[in-house]
Amino acid sequence: MEPLDRRGAWTSHPRTGLSAQRHTLAWMTADPKVWAQRASQEDEAEVARFEEAFDDEVLTEETSRFLNDDRHHLVLGYVDDQPAGFASAVEVFHPDKRCELFLNEIAVMEGVRNRGVGRALINELKRLGRERGCVNMWVLTDENNAPAMALYRRTGGQRNGEPSVMFEYDLTKDGPTET
Repeated sequence: MEPLDRRGAWTSHPRTGLSAQRHTLAWMTADPKVWAQRASQEDEAEVARFEEAFDDEVLTEETSRFLNDDRHHLVLGYVDDQPAGFASAVEVFHPDKRCELFLNEIAVMEGVRNRGVGRALINELKRLGRERGCVNMWVLTDENNAPAMALYRRTGGQRNGEPSVMFEYDLTKDGPTET
């Protein structure tokens, strides 16, 4: 790997093919073997290497859709230049609010947990959100998800104190809405 500057940027990465032209910064942890960087439109094959971290099979068409929408962000985390985890986020806009970044999902592969990958992923998303003009980043999690709660606290997240309830709508089913 080429030498990193103080910001963690490189001119090109020989193993992953990620380049500084597409990825100007990479978040480094105290361990130089752990880093995270945003995926771009050309990184579909690289995303597939992270399939172990995803809930389901990585779908080529959906990966392309995601990476080609500049409001969607996928950050890839590495340990020793090998896939270690990912975080996905979406910019949320509204006519009466400033842009926010919704951290949709974060996952770190079991064998590399507690090495700083989650912290690197979140820090890269925070940097990216600031760069994109977002005023805050938010995430939902279950109170009983102790690892997630600890990660969000360690990386500067503030619990808003509101009891939240999430409703989901299954859009794969046709039919009228019952009242």
